[in-house]
Amino acid sequence: MAAVLAVTAGLLTPAGPALATEATQAGAIANESTAEPAIELEPEHGRGNTVTITMTNGIGLTARLNITIDGKDSVWTAPAPATTAKYTIVASYGATVTGIVRLQAVALKSGTEVAWGGNWTVWGQPAPPPAPPAAPVAQTIYVSDNWDSGSAAKTLIFSGWDTGRSGSTIALQRKDAGGWKTVWTSPQLASTQPEARFTAYTFKSEGSASFRALLINAGKTLATSSPLTLSYRRQPTYVVALPGGSLGKPFSTANGRVAARTQWSQAYALNYDLTNRSGHLQEYRGGKWVNLQTLTFTKANKYTAVAKTPLTVGTVTRKYRVTVDTTARQKSWTSPTSTIEHVDPARYTGYKKASYDYMKRYCPNQVITLIPGTWSYAWSPSRQIQIATGLPDQTSLKFVSLHECAHILSYKVYADNYSQLANRMNAIYGTRTAPGVEQLADCMASAMGGDLRRSGYRTTNCTGARADAARKILAGKKP
Repeated sequence: MAAVLAVTAGLLTPAGPALATEATQAGAIANESTAEPAIELEPEHGRGNTVTITMTNGIGLTARLNITIDGKDSVWTAPAPATTAKYTIVASYGATVTGIVRLQAVALKSGTEVAWGGNWTVWGQPAPPPAPPAAPVAQTIYVSDNWDSGSAAKTLIFSGWDTGRSGSTIALQRKDAGGWKTVWTSPQLASTQPEARFTAYTFKSEGSASFRALLINAGKTLATSSPLTLSYRRQPTYVVALPGGSLGKPFSTANGRVAARTQWSQAYALNYDLTNRSGHLQEYRGGKWVNLQTLTFTKANKYTAVAKTPLTVGTVTRKYRVTVDTTARQKSWTSPTSTIEHVDPARYTGYKKASYDYMKRYCPNQVITLIPGTWSYAWSPSRQIQIATGLPDQTSLKFVSLHECAHILSYKVYADNYSQLANRMNAIYGTRTAPGVEQLADCMASAMGGDLRRSGYRTTNCTGARADAARKILAGKKP
């Protein structure tokens, strides 16, 4: 079929589609030219005597607001015609107007009114005055201490500032006869740091003083704390026995007994010292205290000195105490009195002598006491043995005596560190039938000549690594 062609505006197009296209375009032009413009207005509540004017189909038209206030007419005209099919603009009818106001929106084309709308009667309400700028947040700073008047170095707690501010520092001031004087300045505070703790001041001598803290930023003081009174009253000098830190009597670890021909040693630490100090171990003789040993407490030895009981012969009872001499700035100190029985194992008799005779080859000069019952004990750190008097026969007494002696030897090898000893022996002997330290003592007693069948812990295996551990402890070595 042959195509029908038509020529339009110099373009060669198929006749049917061309006509359809022209009709569509013509319809669009007709609609655009026949649509009526419309205009509306809406008061803007809370924005202070303004309205929003909305115009549709008003391209090229100018919006105007007719205003009547107390019978007087005025107008507001948009600065330029609308450029879009839907056009919105905000108009004002007087920033300070109050009372009844009549409003009408009008669309103008070349100065002629072509559309009207939005007749409103409103009450003029000027916008509230702008709020004054917020006052800057007042900065604060507080300072407190840890209530330790016995310490010369004062740790102070500072708080209270705005954490959003960075670069601030704290100045600590002390008040004297000339006024407030800065004695310490902190490093810069982090912006997120709500409080800070610093050892900010150290007293050189006992006394009290008034302090305050200043919060400083960029060279400007932002806040000043209330005054705080700090005091330093030196704690009195005193001595503690080591280990354990006991304030008790001298040689407390000896548990009241020391073997003759031996010396018991114990370390003592001087607390709240300001300078090197000297003191003495004293014995009470003939109604007065006599110096036995000079004790020197120095910074080099961490203010620690070791006291030793004197060598004695026979069984005697002595009284001892430790003193620290006075200085120009520090008072003297005297410990409580300790009563020590110096026991001579060579003078044991009866059941106690029998027990000692079994063990003395391995535990010479051993302090032994007797207790009722069938259970015996070896103690650390006093390294004393308690032997039960209810054992059935000499074979049992021998084994038990050697067993307790074995404990004493193991305490010596491990320097009375029972936890370390127990952990090591549990690893070697296990704990299925008894603690490792008890199985060790059984195997050592067997190696020393005791009858293992008399073991209260029913130990039967003392071979291999178990035997090696027992032999090493007997030789004074750790397995």
